[in-house]
Amino acid sequence: MPDEQSVADMVDEVLARQAAYRASQTGESFEDALETVIETVSGRQLQELRAVHTATRELVSGRQSLLGNGHKRFTKPDEGSRSI
Repeated sequence: MPDEQSVADMVDEVLARQAAYRASQTGESFEDALETVIETVSGRQLQELRAVHTATRELVSGRQSLLGNGHKRFTKPDEGSRSI
């Protein structure tokens, strides 16, 4: 996805934004705030979204790879190359 932001990047951005806001409100460090945000229901849901999206992309990529390899293996010989 060269021109598009990936789901993982969007999840990281949202979590970082929430952690930065929390840190500014509570005075805790960004790292502590991020840990707290990740432990919330919405934080867990965002991480699950990232994991499911990544797994789906890997599955689709693997499937395309298998189909591509199978297609090459079972193609017919070129009709023009037959000798009569």
